[in-house]
Amino acid sequence: MSDSRYNLIIILLLSLLILLGLYEIIKLEKLNEDLIEKINDLLPKESGACNNDSRYSTKEFLNAEEVGVDDANTWIGDYRKAHEDDVSIYKTTGFHISKKALDSIFSRNLRANTITFNLINQGDSALGLVVAGVRSDSSDIRFNSTLNSSIFRVNSMCPLDCCFY
Repeated sequence: MSDSRYNLIIILLLSLLILLGLYEIIKLEKLNEDLIEKINDLLPKESGACNNDSRYSTKEFLNAEEVGVDDANTWIGDYRKAHEDDVSIYKTTGFHISKKALDSIFSRNLRANTITFNLINQGDSALGLVVAGVRSDSSDIRFNSTLNSSIFRVNSMCPLDCCFY
């Protein structure tokens, strides 16, 4: 057998091996894609933080605006001063809600675009809140780009937009 035929056979065999190797790589990539697709099917489809298309679609303001720290502290102080002689449970001026609770509200109710806070009596000595995520067409807020405070003043919408569950 001549050297040129021998070289041609080696080149053909090597080409065949390369093609088989590429075929195996393509099969592995397809297998990986299928595996990733199956894993994705097991994961939750939407999370609260990622489902904002319908949440942010409203443009009617909720009487909410970003405010400065000084204004917020003044208003809180004014309320406390106005109620300093109040012995009832309505003297309460603030509540806390955890980010975990907010995450839970928005990830479980994918249509919610606002949170309601409803005062409740818990006996003669305790005031509480019922907090829930709801859908409202009046949920947009005004941001103040010069403040960047992440503090918001919100006015009650009742009796026009009171939220019941």
